[in-house]
Amino acid sequence: MARSFTYDTAYAREIYPFLKEVAAFWEDYLKFKDGRYIDYDDNFWEVGPFSENWKKDYGDINPTITLGLLRMFFKGILEVSNYLDLDRDKKEKWNHILQHLSPIPTENVNGMIRNKACEGGTGSGSATLPGFGRVMMHGLEELRARIQKTALPNLWVTQDGEGIETLSAIPSCLNEMLLQGYEGVIRLFPAWPVNQNASFKQLREWRLLRLFFPEKRHGRICRADERKRKDLHPGKSLEEQQSARKKQ
Repeated sequence: MARSFTYDTAYAREIYPFLKEVAAFWEDYLKFKDGRYIDYDDNFWEVGPFSENWKKDYGDINPTITLGLLRMFFKGILEVSNYLDLDRDKKEKWNHILQHLSPIPTENVNGMIRNKACEGGTGSGSATLPGFGRVMMHGLEELRARIQKTALPNLWVTQDGEGIETLSAIPSCLNEMLLQGYEGVIRLFPAWPVNQNASFKQLREWRLLRLFFPEKRHGRICRADERKRKDLHPGKSLEEQQSARKKQ
């Protein structure tokens, strides 16, 4: 994802060997049966040696999170390999996995189609009720109260969890409320309260060399200028791009 935001060729070359090893693992681990790739003996939840009796929780088949990440991963490695013009002989296999991954498991619950944690199996994820992926938003006042209560002087807002989910919980929440985009679909103010006016500058979407300058008033988007970035150049390293920005 970092390469998709920066178009840094040096970074793409640095991470590519690791991506190949990850692809090699999944080429071996996934089982092709009845026209689709199946992920056996996995788990939907965070399970590992850090928890007691963790091995008993394995046994899930096709966890939703694994299937989603595999789709993202194989799209990504194909993009990077094309960008670097490497491993043409492996692209057929990677494309085959991408096109034949098992579908996201769903279930009809009272007439509504809901995601399941996994397709089946004996792990702890198989006992998770459908519709697990609910996002609850209680309003800007509650969000503001959370910031005032937990934010540190360096703007770090503490949050349960590890790494990225701890460091970016509040900033990511605000950014996603203002702008969302994936695979060419852009959503402006997708989760911003209807009765709150808003505008932002210089949020750039994934894989796009453009900036957005939208404004929302009285529940309607009244302006959404799109401007091409002049300070981002595909093929140049981050250091070269930063040096060019300093000279401007």
